[in-house]
Amino acid sequence: MLALNEDKKHLIFSVGKTGSSSIQKVLDSTWLSVGESNIKYSEWIQPYHHDDAERKMQQYEALDEIMFIYNPKVTCIIREPWKRFVSGTKEILQDYCYLLYKDHDQFEENWNRMMDNPAVLAEILSRVFYITEFDTDEHYRKHTFNWHRSFSIFHNYHTKNWLHKVKQIPNANIISINELDNFIASLGYTPVRENVSSKRDIDAIDTALKNCNVYHIIENYLKPELQLYESFN
Repeated sequence: MLALNEDKKHLIFSVGKTGSSSIQKVLDSTWLSVGESNIKYSEWIQPYHHDDAERKMQQYEALDEIMFIYNPKVTCIIREPWKRFVSGTKEILQDYCYLLYKDHDQFEENWNRMMDNPAVLAEILSRVFYITEFDTDEHYRKHTFNWHRSFSIFHNYHTKNWLHKVKQIPNANIISINELDNFIASLGYTPVRENVSSKRDIDAIDTALKNCNVYHIIENYLKPELQLYESFN
């Protein structure tokens, strides 16, 4: 999520599963914001790049240009990486199921069956990893993730490692998701909770990930993210 208040020169940056839905719910029209979608030049940067008005760019890509143009103070919302990965995995699996079971009752029945059967859930997640596996290039192996194979889930908006980007933002104000209500109140809004997962679902996904056959790779993937998270505390 990116949210920009041009008058206050304040930019809020977070990636999925860090309370961004709760922030966007309360922001008024003085803020320009976008959730998971890419940014359009015509909405954010168009006055400075007339020829590229309809071009879309990833939020990562947009950060540097927005900071150059507006010179805002930047607030980044972060979350403990394992908890975020669990929540993001639940979001991805839920999206798959919505496509398979568009009937609400059918979705609920099958979702509950998965959440109440840890062995089946671990097998499903293992399969999700298996069918999205791919060879990594040399740079990725050496510098980003010290493993010869990767999975699409590691590059999904809700689960990708991103704290290296926060580290690159000079003088960023780092807010933990645990401080989100106080931060929202400091902006002058009443805190709300949006898109909150049930404890049962989160516990089930947590257990299943630890029991799936690629857990050791997940641990390796999250290691640098965990180290960066600790450096912010």
